[in-house]
Amino acid sequence: MSKAVPAIAYVRRLRTIALVASLLVALALPAALDGPAHAEDADRSISGVVSVPDDAPSEWLAAVQVSALSVSGMASHYVSVDPGTGAYSIAGVEPGSYRVQFLVNQYWDGTKYIRPNLVSEYFDGSTDYSSATLVDVSISSAANIDADLAKGRSISGTVSIPDGMDSRSLQAVSVNASSNAGSVSASVDAVTGKYTLSGLAPSAYRVQFSVSTFWDGAAWVTPNLVAEYYDNALDWSTAALIDVSTADRSGINAALEPGRSISGTVSLPESAPQEWLSSVSVSASTPNGIFSRSANVNPGTGEYTINGLASGNYTIAFRIITGMPGETPNLADEYYDNAASAAAAEAVDVSVGDRDGVDATLDYGTSISGTVSIPADSPAEWREGLYVTAGAPDGSGLSHNASVDPQTGAYTITRLAASDYRVYFSSGSHWDGTGWVPTDLVSEFYDNAPTIDSATLVSTVSGNASAIDAELEHGASFSGTVDVTALDLSVGSGIGITVTDLTGRIIYASYGDGTSAASGGEYNVRSGTVPPGSYRVAVSITTWDAATSRLVPGSTQFLRFGASPSIALDAGEAITDLDLTARPTDTSLAGNIRAEGFTADGTGNILGNAFVYERLDGQWARLPESRFDAAVPGDNPYSLVLASGQYTVGFEAEVTTLANPAEVHEQWWSKKSTLDGADTIDLKVGQPRSDINGTIRLGDAPPESGTVERLAGLGRYETSVAISAASFPDGADVVYIASGTNYPDALSGAPVAGMNSAPILLTPAEALPAAVKNELDRLNPTRIVVLGGVGVITPAVETQLGQYGTVERLAGLG
Repeated sequence: MSKAVPAIAYVRRLRTIALVASLLVALALPAALDGPAHAEDADRSISGVVSVPDDAPSEWLAAVQVSALSVSGMASHYVSVDPGTGAYSIAGVEPGSYRVQFLVNQYWDGTKYIRPNLVSEYFDGSTDYSSATLVDVSISSAANIDADLAKGRSISGTVSIPDGMDSRSLQAVSVNASSNAGSVSASVDAVTGKYTLSGLAPSAYRVQFSVSTFWDGAAWVTPNLVAEYYDNALDWSTAALIDVSTADRSGINAALEPGRSISGTVSLPESAPQEWLSSVSVSASTPNGIFSRSANVNPGTGEYTINGLASGNYTIAFRIITGMPGETPNLADEYYDNAASAAAAEAVDVSVGDRDGVDATLDYGTSISGTVSIPADSPAEWREGLYVTAGAPDGSGLSHNASVDPQTGAYTITRLAASDYRVYFSSGSHWDGTGWVPTDLVSEFYDNAPTIDSATLVSTVSGNASAIDAELEHGASFSGTVDVTALDLSVGSGIGITVTDLTGRIIYASYGDGTSAASGGEYNVRSGTVPPGSYRVAVSITTWDAATSRLVPGSTQFLRFGASPSIALDAGEAITDLDLTARPTDTSLAGNIRAEGFTADGTGNILGNAFVYERLDGQWARLPESRFDAAVPGDNPYSLVLASGQYTVGFEAEVTTLANPAEVHEQWWSKKSTLDGADTIDLKVGQPRSDINGTIRLGDAPPESGTVERLAGLGRYETSVAISAASFPDGADVVYIASGTNYPDALSGAPVAGMNSAPILLTPAEALPAAVKNELDRLNPTRIVVLGGVGVITPAVETQLGQYGTVERLAGLG
């Protein structure tokens, strides 16, 4: 008999605003938001029973919580399960779709905390967030949302520290195992160093050994130990995978090494109060921005020491935090050595030993101020959700923000280093007493710029900057559903919906499980608040690759709004009833990305990419989720399932880990030097192409020798047929006919035939050869163009051609 979950629910509304905390991730548009949740609608519930295995202690249920997170991210609800029955009920749930998770935590047994050996999971049985079956309460409450939790696998081992180190340092060590199936953490036994991670779903995990602090009786102490991953790896990408798919794993040990240190003294500007040093924190990060360690400054001396660092280079940041009694000193954050951004910072090298003398003399902060205006017809309370952020021009490093005065629209951002900034005005959302309500205002960069790249810089080098104003305008939005029943879901495990503008900039993206469409094969789509203009929607099928930590494309397509590939929105327009339908994926593209001139073995590397483009409104538009990577020198295969249409492929170096992209020679199909000049691949129903190959070549490496292929027939007419068959395997809408007796007409027509992606077939003057007739049958053209006058190709041939398509003649006087 199964056992079951305390039913005291609490609801936490997640305030989702478009504030960009760091301009590194600013996209110039706010995150898409759902509409407000009104009290009269919050009357749904989600309920069920949680069971544990028959041989599990009944008290294990005391560790189980159930959460419901809305797909939009706007609301989350939590309850504990009844420890006697396993029952739970989440009340006050707003209408919508939710991911329900059954989370195993710890419980107190009277002497210690215990983490049961149970696997956390989502409804219905998935351990992966993206594969969770959605629970829909749009119309009514949902009951019988049950879970039968299973016992998990375990990983165990022993952590050791260097001889002579304070044995209490083991108290600061914790262990974590993570994968797509979830994560589990455990403390290390303070005496033996042993640990056990239980409740693991069958999967492959990366195990991390972290170091924090322990209490020595007088102060919190950070041991000088280097955190690591198993097996002796310093970062996630090089960590060994521990597979518990079939059995528990033991002996996953770690011998932590003593670390290097960086130390120095922080000084205040003249006349600054000494107590301001209490608000200074110093941190060390790796060159790629991964945080390593931090330390507070001694408030009496200004000295600090960061220890536990692995050998290598570090970026040192001096940050101002809120001091006591809560006021933040007007000091500017900075990087070593007196740099305003991470990109400009001087690296501190501890490869050969500890570093001291890494000092900083902080400056008083500068400010940026101004007024944010909203349209006259907007509610005054919309100002309550407005925020302004200032960040480094390159998006690196620290950013600062300020709220807008709800009465006047005025704002002031303080504690800025004397430097240049990009300023972002976020439209945000406000609390109406029942929920967070988004505005329909469009966020922007200064000065009225839609993107970070087009923003006008604001300088505080010469002092404070004032009158940095913004007039936010009404935006537009659309929402609706996408019917995906025509898609081949077998080519991937998850479905993604992407909204882009006509430049290809991603406005909104969401991902879900391909087997759990919300209703009848439909998925929700929404744009959020966007500037007036035209937008596209794409649907893709992908699979998450844990080895590379990215989505692998299986299929993708731009959807149609009637006959148009885009939708146009006016200011203030809100379309809420879009009904989009994915086209059948009835063809495909495949080939090889050939990487030449690279010497890397490919482990964890990206040499270059292939991107697929669709011809829309006379322009090439890159399909979302169509990137394939070349990881090794030589051929790297790719394949993408598509709907019929006109496409091309770019073999590019947009994402590469081994070279400056400018040093990589790119090409577009077929061997063209620009995207605008790329040849069109006309994909028809049931006629896939598997020969779309291209090359990326590093630097001055000579082109590698390739296979020589001869196209020939028994004679000139059969040779023209062989060339046509090899170049146009899927047929052609247009065919050019030229004399096989005299070559000038064929030479003159070759450029126009190439521009129209059409073959040239040769014929005698009086009658079509049999091979040419057969090729015309195969090509199935709608239009045939005869090159030359009746003296070189007679009307008799023109009559024969009429049975294959509409015939026209191009001829001059000679």
